[in-house]
Amino acid sequence: MNVVITGAVCAMLIGSIAANAQQDSSSDNADATASVKDSAITTDIRSLLAAEQTSSPGSIDVDTEKDGVVSLSGGASNREDADKAVWIARRADHVTHTHGDITIDGPDDSVVAMQ
Repeated sequence: MNVVITGAVCAMLIGSIAANAQQDSSSDNADATASVKDSAITTDIRSLLAAEQTSSPGSIDVDTEKDGVVSLSGGASNREDADKAVWIARRADHVTHTHGDITIDGPDDSVVAMQ
């Protein structure tokens, strides 16, 4: 009787370990997929900014955090270019939220902070 109970307990433990390993693997795959998606968002926005020729495309830094949250920083020649960069980022595919922290490289050196 003890052998049967011990065998049943071992089978349950092995099943539990296998299920946890499967879940961890799925979680790792989801994290990798999210990371690829976020880097693709960054690349897409950089390409869109370059195509629009806002300021100097390299002067506005684009960073995509987890879940499509995009942060823009750096400098723009004028307020119009800064606003346009934020507008472009907001309309890119898979962007869920945009943070703008772009400095205007002009007479007043102001910061465009858009949420």
